[in-house]
Amino acid sequence: FIMLLGWKMPEPNFWLWYITTLVKIYFFYPLLQRICIDKKEENFVRRSYLVICFLATIFFPTIKQIFMIDIPVYIYTPLPFYAFAYILIGYELSLFYERRSKLINASFGVLLYICGSLSTYLCTKYIDIPFNGDFDHLFFNYQMLNVVVSAIGLIIVFLSLELKEKNINRWINILGETTFFVYLIHYPIIFKLSKLGVLDNFILQLGNLGGCLIFTILVFILAVAISRGIQICYRNFKALFRSGLLFKTK
Repeated sequence: FIMLLGWKMPEPNFWLWYITTLVKIYFFYPLLQRICIDKKEENFVRRSYLVICFLATIFFPTIKQIFMIDIPVYIYTPLPFYAFAYILIGYELSLFYERRSKLINASFGVLLYICGSLSTYLCTKYIDIPFNGDFDHLFFNYQMLNVVVSAIGLIIVFLSLELKEKNINRWINILGETTFFVYLIHYPIIFKLSKLGVLDNFILQLGNLGGCLIFTILVFILAVAISRGIQICYRNFKALFRSGLLFKTK
């Protein structure tokens, strides 16, 4: 309970960290909604806070990891929460999209994604691992600038897509509806399959890269199947409940 009050998910449910992040976003949603308006005064307030939030929760932490120096200024920043920076960046990109800016094109988005991913690889290889000999995921954090650049690239790619095929849009919508359920159950699936030796067997048969790739695909397929099953059961139950068939007697 104390960890939840501190916006942290207690062990062993560490993979559910996004739940506390989502609750925090909902908590401050009225404030974010108030400044996410395309008007002169709101634009000034929003962009000023975005700069402060970006420096405090993304730029300075990245500098700290790269140069191994402590920059305590971000501690004193009001509402120092990196997810707010992501939300506001997304809103700014949506304004570019509405104005048909040339920045919103798939090629630029792919370029940003590659640059961010390449930076993650290089920083991990030449800074993270040499630091103590271990892979500590220092540059896989959402507060790292390289991750933010990759995320912005993906957002731009999806904004630039103009899909007119109904079947493609349908599958994208289904995938979008399923992602949160997949997130909730993917780690229990990973844990169970690993305990059964599935991952070790794949690695033994296919090597590290091939084994992990096949294992990831298997986890994803199982998570999607379970998620869709839960969704379908819920919708059917909801329909029966609303129709009153559950309460009818012969």
